[in-house]
Amino acid sequence: PILQTLELRNCIKLRECLTGDETNRGTIFSSLTVLRLVKLPHLLRIFPLVLPFPSLRNIEVVGCRNLEELPFDYNSAKKSLIHGDERWWNRLHWKDEAVKQVFSSKFVHHAW
Repeated sequence: PILQTLELRNCIKLRECLTGDETNRGTIFSSLTVLRLVKLPHLLRIFPLVLPFPSLRNIEVVGCRNLEELPFDYNSAKKSLIHGDERWWNRLHWKDEAVKQVFSSKFVHHAW
């Protein structure tokens, strides 16, 4: 719960950042301010459930072509900017159109 920056880079076989259930969902990443995911070609998801991310400010996603969902709901990570490739962003799946609209205004296109 005190982790402030998480950077995962060049983990070729990584499919999920964390596994878990409802038990510790409220405390995971509660202090995280930066999430950087770089060259994780097989990453499918960050976490299987929605997480609150109350402190998250910056998300960077580069070279994660199979990451198709983010663990956000309407109230998750609302203070965050999401940096990434536009093709990746356009392939994301959203469970709720309202959530997609909230986070669309947070997306910053970067062509790395």
